Amino acid sequence: MVSMGEGKGFFEKPDIIRVLEPKLKTWTVKNGVVHAEPKVASFNLLAIKREYKGLFATDPYEDFVASLVMVPQDEIKESHRSNYLQLVGTQTELAWGGILKRRPKFVPFSAIEEARKLEPRIVQNDRLPRALNEDNELMRKVTDLSPDHLLVILRFPLLQSAKPNEFVARLVDYYRSPLEIAWNIETGRFLPRMLDYAKSVNGLFDILDSVSHVVLRICSEILRESSV
Repeated sequence: MVSMGEGKGFFEKPDIIRVLEPKLKTWTVKNGVVHAEPKVASFNLLAIKREYKGLFATDPYEDFVASLVMVPQDEIKESHRSNYLQLVGTQTELAWGGILKRRPKFVPFSAIEEARKLEPRIVQNDRLPRALNEDNELMRKVTDLSPDHLLVILRFPLLQSAKPNEFVARLVDYYRSPLEIAWNIETGRFLPRMLDYAKSVNGLFDILDSVSHVVLRICSEILRESSV
């Protein structure tokens, strides 16, 4: 990865990099996607992709994916694989409820129930969503920024060749023999270039960092307990 500022003039930097640059160790842009390594954060890597949506496809929408690698491919052992299914049931996503006032809440990842039908060793575990919901500062940030989505899922290889009715089966096959232990924390929202743009971008970065911190703690505890 190219170091920040190496061959990159001010006007070549994406707007989002100009905001996040103080928090980044390195960054580069490939095929329209920003790839960055944070200086200090609970996740290892960050990818940001901009799309234009809305009625006339003119509104800038930013997708963020923070990757947290706990056990890389070259360190994975059979003991890690045997305990991996303990983590599958903890995956979670953000939902919004409430009638008069929208309230965020982390709930079990929607694909878990389908996966359990194919692999009974997958047990739904609310430990991670509960820990996230109990983090008052995190939930305040989520309420303030109102991201369109927030997924906390185990990273898996792209299954582009899988048909829709085969996707979960292919996913379960990977769960049974993972190549690594890594998480993706994914979020996104419209980010118009207005006065609060920098505040919103930094806020989303902080949400990803806070979620990753909780994931690291809960995942480490589960793996430790599974190994006893």
